Amino acid sequence: MRKKGNLFSSGSRRRKRRDYRNASIGPNMGGYDAKGNTHTARSVKKTRPAHAASADQGARRAYKPGEIGYVRPQTATGESTSDYSRRAQRRARSMRPPLDIPVRSIVMVIALVVVAIAIAASVASCVFQGSVNSRMALQDTAVSEALVAPEKTDDPYYVLFAGSFDETSQPEGFADILMLVRVDAAQGKASVISIPSNLIWTLSDGSNDMIGREGAIGGNAGLVKTVAGFAGVNISHFVTASSDEFVQLVDALGGIDVNLSEEVDDPEAGSIYIPAGTQTLNGQQALVVCRAKNYLGSYDTRAQNQMKVLVALVKKAASGEGLGAQQSTIDTVAGMFHTDISVNDALGLLRAFGSSEDIQMARVPGYSGYESGEFQFSVAPNGWKTMMEKVNAGDDPNAKSEAVQSVEPSKYTLTVKNGAGVAGAANECAEALEALGYKVKETGNTDQFAYNETLVVYQDDKGAAAAEAIADSLGVGRPVEAGIYYEFNTDLMVIVGQDWKPRS
Repeated sequence: MRKKGNLFSSGSRRRKRRDYRNASIGPNMGGYDAKGNTHTARSVKKTRPAHAASADQGARRAYKPGEIGYVRPQTATGESTSDYSRRAQRRARSMRPPLDIPVRSIVMVIALVVVAIAIAASVASCVFQGSVNSRMALQDTAVSEALVAPEKTDDPYYVLFAGSFDETSQPEGFADILMLVRVDAAQGKASVISIPSNLIWTLSDGSNDMIGREGAIGGNAGLVKTVAGFAGVNISHFVTASSDEFVQLVDALGGIDVNLSEEVDDPEAGSIYIPAGTQTLNGQQALVVCRAKNYLGSYDTRAQNQMKVLVALVKKAASGEGLGAQQSTIDTVAGMFHTDISVNDALGLLRAFGSSEDIQMARVPGYSGYESGEFQFSVAPNGWKTMMEKVNAGDDPNAKSEAVQSVEPSKYTLTVKNGAGVAGAANECAEALEALGYKVKETGNTDQFAYNETLVVYQDDKGAAAAEAIADSLGVGRPVEAGIYYEFNTDLMVIVGQDWKPRS
């Protein structure tokens, strides 16, 4: 039974309600009122665009009761397309960013961002430097007091490298690796001077002993002062490492490439054999190369190998491209050596020393011999003085002086002796010297065949240039001053050692 008063009661109620659910009916729509009287729709003034004239201008049509006068559009908001378009335009205008932002405000924002980034980078750098500095610090204030900084930032300076590698046969603190390095960053030059650890010198306790023992007497500070006094220079920085730290350092860098002039086969240095030629050495192999002593060239070859290892180490550490790579390398190896050098100075040293193509290597001139059962090295004072003059001037310490180039062989008399025990070595060497124009007055043998290297012995400064010229002409031999160890009646004496190579 249908309910009374239901305007939409005819037909299907559900369908009708769906059909007319959006209809809007009201007394203001026109048509008949409740009493059946007719009336017109109330006029509603509405501003219309001039171009929007339509056929419905004027009074609206009167609708009968129940007749649909307006249907709400089928949209989510119930608004017409034109209304939605106008609302969307208003919203787009309200969301549009202003175009009149002052340029100064933009600059200030950018500046604040840059400052924030700079502060973050500075904090990170400080943390990095603090960590690295603490791991490689010497923790020895006495060493800092012994070091002397250069007068100007760009002035050349000296660095002392000291290593305690032969820890089994030497007392604790004995420095068996000593190298003095002059760094000239402004000119891109570096000179490495090898100092024999068994060189006899006056130590801090007043004794005349091996210079390497200063480390056990006066510590690292005493070592710095003694070497500085021996070389006649100020030492600005100090670097040291033990044998274990050295092995870790080489391995951390991935090994180093070294060209060996002789094979390495010294049981006292380690049970490792290394052939001659260019080799990629790991930590243990590099340690054996530095420890070995039984080379044919004796001290000269040992010194050359130690200097080659040092140069290869620094160049490998500096081989990374860019500052970031070098910082990463320093961070990796920090703690495998100890130094007074800060991380910033270490990076500067790597750039100056590692990128330099002009690195000169030399060893202290002098001669070796047994004294009181110990194998000792005695410096040739004149030769050492001349060498350091070249080094301080930034010249090649091995360069031949004008005096050497002007030597006239016919003005010098020689004594030639066989010190290696190789049959016919003295006579063969004498023939080579005579072919050069020297006058050989005497040949023979030494008291003992104990010379691993050939020596050219001179009496005084007048013969020093000739000794250098002879060694240069023979391609073998080391000039040494006679001192109290050698006696002969000629201008010079040549002692043929085991490094002499017979002519074919």
